[in-house]
Amino acid sequence: MSAGVDVLISGAGPVGASLALALKQQGLQCRLLDAAPAPVQGDDRSLGLTSGTQRLLGQLGVWQYITQAEPIRALHISERGRFGHCHIQAAEHGLESMGATVPAQQLHDALHKALAAQGIEVLREQKVVSSEMRCAEQRSVTLASGECVDTRLLVGADGVKSSVRADLGIEVQLEDYGQVALVSQFDAQRDPQGCAYERFAADGPLAVLPRGGQRVGSIWMVPTAHAAELMELDDAAYAQAFQQAFGWRLGRLRSAAPRLQWPLRRLRAHALSAPRAVLLGNAATAFHPLAAQGFNLALRDVEALRLALQGAPDPGMPELLRRWEQSRRADHDRVERMTDGLVKVFTQRLPVLSQLRALGLAAMGLLEPAQARMVHDSAGVAEAQV
Repeated sequence: MSAGVDVLISGAGPVGASLALALKQQGLQCRLLDAAPAPVQGDDRSLGLTSGTQRLLGQLGVWQYITQAEPIRALHISERGRFGHCHIQAAEHGLESMGATVPAQQLHDALHKALAAQGIEVLREQKVVSSEMRCAEQRSVTLASGECVDTRLLVGADGVKSSVRADLGIEVQLEDYGQVALVSQFDAQRDPQGCAYERFAADGPLAVLPRGGQRVGSIWMVPTAHAAELMELDDAAYAQAFQQAFGWRLGRLRSAAPRLQWPLRRLRAHALSAPRAVLLGNAATAFHPLAAQGFNLALRDVEALRLALQGAPDPGMPELLRRWEQSRRADHDRVERMTDGLVKVFTQRLPVLSQLRALGLAAMGLLEPAQARMVHDSAGVAEAQV
């Protein structure tokens, strides 16, 4: 039996690491576990971070280590083969940017530099096997190594296959979208100049994010069967297929990085908390990446939990955790409606729906209130509250 800790965090990815940094600032004693034997390497995805996420990472001492952030100053939304489109400039709404594109590997590295600077150790090849409430004040947790740890609060930030969530007996709502996300990078003929693109094509929605200069990151969400065909193409043929779906707004595209893929599913836990335990990140929710809200939503959960625990004599007080969960419900519902709704509306190929989508995009391009709402959501200007 080891000595007890205030908070035991299972999962040292971006969400778990961010929480450990936030709670260290409040003087709480944390232990951070990770099932992986070493930090993530070679993650070349392009992450769209909102302005609110940037601010929170700055407060945690992480942003100072990120040197490759590319501001997103405009957003262009269109549907292939239709006249409707929407082009939004951040400056027209009084903002310098709506966020930034950051290489995922840079975020991983920056978080672990901040952890090291704060003296927070990551215990490798460790995960939660089981836990139980031996008394009302703490939860006793057994790790894969056989070690037992008493903690006042257990946090599951250990991904979609969360062992913490399974141990707590929290069920999930799961839906397979029948799609696979293909991720790559291209060198574009023209500099996107800070513009991010969202395009709805017949094979599935895609997004293009500025990475600096003429380099762009891409994500293409296609039906599972078609994904297998696209993964078999060589770089030139894949660039040609992507170009056909995206168009020529940036001139010719040339493949600049290997393709990655992962299946797309919607997951939502029936509860975010249990006695002296909470779920964060993909352990709690995993939405379609179309609106790029996954990590941004999780970091708002982290900030809300930090605020809830601030000054509390006991970080695992049941009433405190209930209030935190209730405070986050509306934000989770909003993101789920937005992402799931977009996926379902833009994957239906009925002609009448296609015409309505085109009219909707045209209207958004003309109506300032609709634009302002989208900018507000994209920028993440609202702070997490409890």
